[in-house]
Amino acid sequence: MSKVWLITGAGRGMGVDIAQAALAAGHKVVATGRNTDKVSQALGKSVNLFVVKLDVAPASPHISISGYGSRIALAIARLSGTTESFG
Repeated sequence: MSKVWLITGAGRGMGVDIAQAALAAGHKVVATGRNTDKVSQALGKSVNLFVVKLDVAPASPHISISGYGSRIALAIARLSGTTESFG
């Protein structure tokens, strides 16, 4: 049974390494980063990959992680094949 991984900072460094390893093992990945193009470029395309823009820096001009909760939950549900409704 595959697992769903939520990986922050998936556009560089260890985030890329962890995401690639999870995908290679057949798991599903919600990969987040400030720049979704960079995340997508680093990880490529996969039916097991869902990329979400997320910036958790304290002084970020973007919405905080709490503002992305339902979007991330929906991505996890989509990847895991569950049918729960998030709103």
